[in-house]
Amino acid sequence: MKLSLPLFAVLPRKTKADKKVYLNLNVFKTLHHRTIADAKIRYKESVREALFLCEDRDRYGSDRVRASYTLFPASKRRIDLQNVLPVVAKFTEDALVCLGVLDDDDSKVIAEVVYRFGAVDKSNPRAELVIERTFEEL
Repeated sequence: MKLSLPLFAVLPRKTKADKKVYLNLNVFKTLHHRTIADAKIRYKESVREALFLCEDRDRYGSDRVRASYTLFPASKRRIDLQNVLPVVAKFTEDALVCLGVLDDDDSKVIAEVVYRFGAVDKSNPRAELVIERTFEEL
């Protein structure tokens, strides 16, 4: 399964323009817990849309899987993969559990997580997730 994921969650506001909450550790550690909860809810909807667009939607259940995340940032600016992708992974994996794609997001189900840099994509910055079954034993 291959999903194209946003690098932010959009929080609607009543009186101002919608707020983009970028998923990275620098932002994450300073946010109010309520904002984080709202961002997770909105991000789950983005994951649901990505699943809808995915051609090979599988339900992995409790099968052991490998999750490979590839980052496609909007600019050539230096970026720390360990700053962005762990938060994207956490939000995405929680959403996949909630949406019934995975039974859990612990080490018994997600056996391996890989972070990669893809390329700069100014028109479509994103993270891509590839989930594949692995048959390695614990």
